[in-house]
Parts: sequence; C-alpha cells; structure tokens
Amino acid sequence: MERVGVEDSFFELGGDSLSAMRLIAAVNAGLGVDLSVRVLFEWPTVAGLASCVGGVSGSVVPVVPLVAGPRPAVVPLSFTQSGLWFLEQVQGPSAVYNMAAAFRLGGGLDVDALGAAWVDVVGRHESLRTVFAAVGGVPQQVVVPVERADFGWRVVDAGGWSVGRLGEAVAAVAGYAFSLATEIPLRVVLFRVSADEHVLVCVVHHIAGDGWSMTPLARDLGVAYAARCAGCVPGWAPLAVQYGDYTLWQRARLGDLADEGSPIAAQLAYWQRVLAGMPERLALPTDRPYPPVADHRGGRVGIDWSVGLQQQIARVAREHNATSFMVVQAALAVVLAKISASSEVAVGVPVAA
Repeated sequence: MERVGVEDSFFELGGDSLSAMRLIAAVNAGLGVDLSVRVLFEWPTVAGLASCVGGVSGSVVPVVPLVAGPRPAVVPLSFTQSGLWFLEQVQGPSAVYNMAAAFRLGGGLDVDALGAAWVDVVGRHESLRTVFAAVGGVPQQVVVPVERADFGWRVVDAGGWSVGRLGEAVAAVAGYAFSLATEIPLRVVLFRVSADEHVLVCVVHHIAGDGWSMTPLARDLGVAYAARCAGCVPGWAPLAVQYGDYTLWQRARLGDLADEGSPIAAQLAYWQRVLAGMPERLALPTDRPYPPVADHRGGRVGIDWSVGLQQQIARVAREHNATSFMVVQAALAVVLAKISASSEVAVGVPVAA
C-alpha cells in the first residue's frame, strides 16, 4: 500500500477485528490511554481517532505498563485461563481446546538437535511448562522446572506405514487430553517416515497459547534448532516478561470480582444485564434429539460464495463501519431468529482474548 491518508477508513483499507485489537493496543501503549476496540469502529480514520484520543487523554488514567516484578507465593490464573480451567473441572480432560499442527519435513534432519531445541523453547517460555493445581478448590499457576518438564517428546519409526495409519497416529497425538493439574500443556512427537522425511506434530492446550503466540513459538524453535545444529545454545536474551507477569498485571488492573467497584465487577454486571433472559438453547427444528452431553463434534458444509456476493458484503460493511464478519454474523442471527421464532438469539464464535 503506497499511501494511507488521515481520512481513509481503517476497514476500507482491509482492517478486521483482530488487526483492530492490535491497533488499539498499540495506541494505548504508545499514547498512555485506555481506548476500547469499539472506539475504532466509531472513529475508523486517523483524523477521527486522533480527535477521540485528544478528547480523552486528559481524563483517562494512563495504563500501568506491563513489566516483570516480584512473584507472590501464589500466582492466580488469568481470567481467560480461569474459564478454561473451569470447563475442565466440569467436563474432565478433553482435546476440545487443543491447538495442533503437523509439519512434513523433507531433507536431512538432526533429530537430536530438534529435541534439544524443544527443550530450549520450553525453558524459555514458562507458559509451556505450567500446571494448574488447585489448593482448596482455588487454582494457581505452578511453573515446572525445565529439567522436569515432560512434553512427551519421542521419535516414532513410521517407515513403511500407509498414509492412513500415519494419519491416524497424527490424529491420536493431536487429540491428546491434557490433565491440566499434573501435565504441562505441550506435546511434541516426531514421526520418522524415512531418512529424509519426517512429520512433526505439536499440540498446545489453549490455556497456554493462542493463534498469536504460535509465530514467536515457531521463530524461537527455528533459532534454537539452528544453534543446536551448530553445537551451540541459543544466544537469545531472556524474555522481558512471562505470562505469570501478565496475569498479575491483569489482576491488578481489573481488580477482584468481590470488589463491586472494580472494573472486572462492572464488566460482569454489564454482561449479566445484557444476557438476562437469554434462552439457554434456541428451539431449532433439528433432525435428531440434542445429546445429553455435548460431544463437540462439528462438521463443515460447503456453499458457493461468489466474488460478487463477497463484494456486496464488503460494501455493506464499509457503509456501517463494520467488518465482513459482522455482516455475516448479523445475517446468521436473522436466519436463526426466523427459524426459531425468537427475537433473542445468541451466537457463540471463537474470539481472540
């Protein structure tokens, strides 16, 4: 893109919800304000956002920077981690929140160097070697020393295996059910198909990472592998902060639910009001009964999505300072409302938090 003008709309330039979150985070960090993502939807140009920042900069308490500090004896879970931990308590260990990736590696591979590189990465990132033990029913983060952090590393001889057998083995690794209280949230297995072909399977539980964290993880693995192949240890500097530091910062910033005047209590009260009276389940005309316990087995339905249709959706989104996803979600809600004969429709979607 050659040029961006102060009156150009962020969304017309291709911005979406995820990039909006990154932009607002950068604005807040750089200017010492505390804007919400919603502000960008209301003021999607540089000029508009600048006027908004100018109007609030004097009345907003600057955000306390995230820095490493002394750790208390007990490090609580972040609010996102608390939700995932609670789900495990209700449903038991499950692979539903696994993030798995398989990579086919061609050419020569130094297997010992790769294994050592993974140890380096696990040592660098505390979140990859944290278990979530509960004392008196209250969970806490416990960082496991790297020498005791078992991430299941093994090399499996898959020579002569059929494609189907290899696929089943990869799926079994990807579907590993972590016990968050006793196991670190990482599993790595290497399948040796031949001397110059391997399949690397990496599984991270969502309680320890998200889509954004996969890029630095892959980058660090590459640096560590190159160093180990050269007979060295990675020369990287220690991380400025770890996830435990972020958790303490988040808790200090948002406060405690027991304090009615805290920001987190206000957020909870808001959503309780908004969702009050929302039906637990839409009355949809399904072709079979709902299972008594959700099995989380989803499916895909392919549809024809023409370029013209996408252009129309993008135009509607631009006209309303929205994203294409927001338009599609609104359309889905309308369809569900019609089918269920209900004016109250809640649609759950994956989010980045």
